[in-house]
Order: sequence, then structure tokens, then C-alpha cells
Amino acid sequence: MFSTYAVLIEAAGQPDVCIGPFISKTNAKRFAARLREVARKRLYEASITVQTANPSRPHLEPRLPTDPWTVERLLQAERQELEGTDTEKFPDLFARLYAQIGPEAVVDVFQIADGWAGRPDTRDQLIAAAEDWRGQREDSTDALQSVAVELWRDGLENVQEIRQITGLSRTTIYAVLRGRGIDPTTRSTELLPDVERLRAGVANLQNALTGNDLSADQRARVERALPRLEAEIADVLAIQNSVATEQGA
Repeated sequence: MFSTYAVLIEAAGQPDVCIGPFISKTNAKRFAARLREVARKRLYEASITVQTANPSRPHLEPRLPTDPWTVERLLQAERQELEGTDTEKFPDLFARLYAQIGPEAVVDVFQIADGWAGRPDTRDQLIAAAEDWRGQREDSTDALQSVAVELWRDGLENVQEIRQITGLSRTTIYAVLRGRGIDPTTRSTELLPDVERLRAGVANLQNALTGNDLSADQRARVERALPRLEAEIADVLAIQNSVATEQGA
């Protein structure tokens, strides 16, 4: 069964903090070890351990933006949150980024974000932000693809349901399953949405747009729905063609 992991921070008089989920236990252990380094340097007493993630518990995200432009805003928000209090926050922004990117990188980021080092120009900051967010998106996509495979192996042999759970497209799920040695075409395609029904839905929405019976809000919602339905039709047809090709081979 597919397992994910979390780093649990327990300190006397403070609420427990969970950070995760981590797909890799190795990454979770490295994150926990670095948090222990920060806690030790600050003489902060806490138990920091790696646990199997519990979806019912609230978790802090294991990945934060690392570009100085965004870190500066997060740092300002954290300082405003703690202003006028005696609360010792752990892990704070610095500790979490220390655990995420390591001691040398976090110092470089904080020196720029805190104004102690020269700043790159605005375009460089925006490019750095885009690269970081793109990396996070790619990591989350990889994780969702692993989840999709494990859901299938756990008996949920229904691409439509896996799609709804993960948010991945059908074509992506089919490709990922095949890449892991699973042939989803052994399942009947009868669970795919009916293309004619989808086409009728598109026609009805298009007809509604030609009339004057819709409010501005309804018209906007219809205009947003049409591309999704049309993409759904293209997706289903591509899968049906792929299944037909493989079955005829």
C-alpha cells in the first residue's frame, strides 16, 4: 500500500506541528535532521520524528517558495504575526527553509530577502519565482501520478474515479499506468462518459449563449464550462482510439 510520511514536532506547552506529506521517507528524514540542527542551535527542546502521514491531521506544506522576492513577503507576514507577543514559533520560516534547502542556501536567500545583500533586478526575481513554482508543480504532478498507480493497484480500477481524486487527465493516467507495466485497456471502456451525451451538452450550452435568457453571471459560467466539456470530448475520443488500436494490434 502506498504510504506517505510526515515530520512531527512535539514541544512542551506547544501544539504539535506536522509537516508533510513527503513521498520519500529519505526526504522526510533529511528534513527532520535539519530541523533538529536548528532546534539544537536555538536550545529549543522538542521531539522531532518521522511518522507515517495521517490525512486526518492538519499539515504544514513541506515545500515553501525559495525565491527572495516571495520569501521577503512571507517574512514580513511572519513578523507581523509575532509582533507584540512572547511566542517562540518553531518551526519558523527560517527553520522550515533551512530544512528544505540546507544551511548555505537558506542564508543566501535570507540575506537578500532581509535586505542585507544586493538584490537581483525585478525580472530576475520573477524568473526565479517562476522556476521555483514550476519545480513545485512538477513535484506534485509526480506525486499524484504515483498515487494514481497505487490506487489502481489497491483495486480502484476505474480511471474516471482516479481522475476525480487526483485531478490528472485520463490520457496522463493511462500513460502512467502503462509506464508502470499496467494495461488499463484490459478494463472495459464502458465507464467512460458517453461522447454523444457530452456533445449534446455542448450544443445546449451553445444554444443558451445565443439567447437572452441568461444573466451575466450565468453567461460567464457557461463560457467557462464549454472549453472543459470540449476538452473532455477530445480526451475520451483519444482514449477510445488508443484502446481500439491496442485491441486490434
